[in-house]
Amino acid sequence: MSTRTNGGTVESVFSELQAAPLSEVALTAIRDAIMEGRLAPGEAINQVELARQLGISRSPLREALRQLEKEGLVSHVPYRGTIVAPLTARHVAELQSLRRLLEGFALEQLLQNGDDADLEALEQLIRQMERAAQEQNVAELTKADAAFHDSVFRMSRHDLLYSVWQIHLQQLRRVLALRNRLNPDPHSLVALHAELVQALRSRDRERVMRCYEAHGADLALVLEHFGSDAMVTDLSAG
Repeated sequence: MSTRTNGGTVESVFSELQAAPLSEVALTAIRDAIMEGRLAPGEAINQVELARQLGISRSPLREALRQLEKEGLVSHVPYRGTIVAPLTARHVAELQSLRRLLEGFALEQLLQNGDDADLEALEQLIRQMERAAQEQNVAELTKADAAFHDSVFRMSRHDLLYSVWQIHLQQLRRVLALRNRLNPDPHSLVALHAELVQALRSRDRERVMRCYEAHGADLALVLEHFGSDAMVTDLSAG
């Protein structure tokens, strides 16, 4: 399904669309709907209804779905069709552990190769996160959060590392979206990032790694709630 019903009125799961190539319009809209929980894990993708809501033909929609399948956000199930990729606590834990492994190395590279301009750019993203937290805009908070971590990898100046990160970026962004939706105190998330940048400014590797260890601690509590193999079906809680 790709609609919600309210008092007999069919509501679109998509916000107003921006002008862009049709396949990119569909890709961005569906990806954001998955990230924000408007299309839930395991939910069937009704291509006819999606095309109607997006105001496009099936061809660019299919192109967008192929890209989303490459990103791990949708999957094809025999006799059922395309669905939003299921999300289990185990998968979330694996993605988080992979991220911590990769990003720990990225931070070490950033310490060696980064400059003041890099840190200023990270601080600008923290200010965006703070505004989103004040407005209780979880979607914008997650976008700035993901951009922060993407910047850490890009600023590492390690091309192979960045390419590995990009392969898993959208699934990792989905984990960030889950964590941010369930976090009762978004300002604590902003503080974690600010402390990390302060540690980077100090050029103190041990302090940087101590700060980074705090990342993901709240996600562990979420995983305990779901259990080792429970499917996460509601990304809009909290």
